[in-house]
Amino acid sequence: MLKFQITLLNLSLLLFGMHVSTPLNAQSVLFNMNKSASIEKAYTHIEKGNLLLDSGHVDEALTQFKAACVLIPDNPRPYYYIGFLKTKQGNLEEAELVFQKALNLWPDYPEANASLGAVYLKYNAYEKAYPYLKKALTLNPNLADVKNNLGGYFLLFKHNLDSAAHYFERAIENDSLFADAFINLANVYLQQSKLEAANLISNHVLSIAPEYASAHFLAGNVHFKKASFKKCIFHYQQSLRLNPALYEIHYNLGRAHLFLNDIEQAKLSLKKLEPHNVKLATLLKELIRDKSHHIN
Repeated sequence: MLKFQITLLNLSLLLFGMHVSTPLNAQSVLFNMNKSASIEKAYTHIEKGNLLLDSGHVDEALTQFKAACVLIPDNPRPYYYIGFLKTKQGNLEEAELVFQKALNLWPDYPEANASLGAVYLKYNAYEKAYPYLKKALTLNPNLADVKNNLGGYFLLFKHNLDSAAHYFERAIENDSLFADAFINLANVYLQQSKLEAANLISNHVLSIAPEYASAHFLAGNVHFKKASFKKCIFHYQQSLRLNPALYEIHYNLGRAHLFLNDIEQAKLSLKKLEPHNVKLATLLKELIRDKSHHIN
């Protein structure tokens, strides 16, 4: 029997939030500068950029960070912020360049190493990503996002479930509300057939993030494995309500309907899946055909 689709959401896409609560300190150990009008103005641009980012004004925030770069071109932090925003906008090539610029100025910048590694993960360039992630963790052992991304490296590239689980667990130790790390760990447990452990995590994630599409997708997968198909369908539908772009869920949803002998609903899932994932749609179409022949 074909396995249901476990999509590991937000596994290797996490970047560090770049908000700083106060303007950068001109007397920092790294950049021991004499305060000047231009430096003070640069910090003002950074602070404004953070406030704009918090309110969702990404383009305006980017303008502020670029202005800071002009005023303090040898300071890597504004370049890092620009890289973060470029990644948020989906412009990975520019993000890669500005993260590299930040690292040219400060090779031991933990967040820039981590974020460049995350960009390479988004490219599926796992071997390029790994040294940056490892260096970031060496420089700052408390970076939960790096541990989550290293878990993704071991899961997706090395196919090492034990090492992946180790890093996801370490990420959770650093951040007990890290929903994505919990979800990734539960998906590893599903692949290891540790159903009860995955179920416990699923319930926990729903308690801390009840309106998170990935949490409902995980719950759907757990109930699928438990053959609780009505509950499974409920959670898949909730996931799609919260994020309709998770098209792969229609494959699992269609399969769940087939287990309940509801061919018409399975066909509806197929119709929604076909424009977005031909491979999964082909598999679901075959399952629908086989089920129809069996019933008839």
